[in-house]
Amino acid sequence: MSVNGKPNEGDVYLDTDGYIVCYVKNSNGCWYQLYISPESKDNTMWLSDARKDAYTGGKHMMNIKDLLISIRKEVQDESSS
Repeated sequence: MSVNGKPNEGDVYLDTDGYIVCYVKNSNGCWYQLYISPESKDNTMWLSDARKDAYTGGKHMMNIKDLLISIRKEVQDESSS
């Protein structure tokens, strides 16, 4: 999460209803929300319609973009040895 309280690309939040919400942005600057529903609703996953701004709610969990970038680096380094 950025200093001003707005989400960074890849931020993951746990919503008060149990949904996991990940914020992603396309090359045109449009925000999308990737939802994963709670177990009680079969862990369904879907992508929202494009939005001009990202708005958040719930508890910040992590930034998945940073995590995936570091995993990619580890895998690339591992394959060269």
